[in-house]
Amino acid sequence: MIHQLPLPLTWPDQITFDNFYLSPSNTAIVDCLRQIAERKKSEKYICLYGAYGVGLSHLLYAACHSVQAAGGAALYLPLKKSLSPHMLEGSEHLS
Repeated sequence: MIHQLPLPLTWPDQITFDNFYLSPSNTAIVDCLRQIAERKKSEKYICLYGAYGVGLSHLLYAACHSVQAAGGAALYLPLKKSLSPHMLEGSEHLS
């Protein structure tokens, strides 16, 4: 069996919660994601879905960036790509 080595990837500095366009319809999800990233909520896995172009990738990158900035470890897996179950190995140890 081939094992995949995790690489210490970082997210672009410009993709943060601070530069996400807030509107009345997305304030609650942004607040929730911030709380998860800051470990004020205990969820370990986040899955967002919605229409193309509404900022879902931005929010997930921002959450990963916040976790990493706080000294934690995060993993972003875009589900539009073909995924292997082995890609999740070790994810239980992530922040």
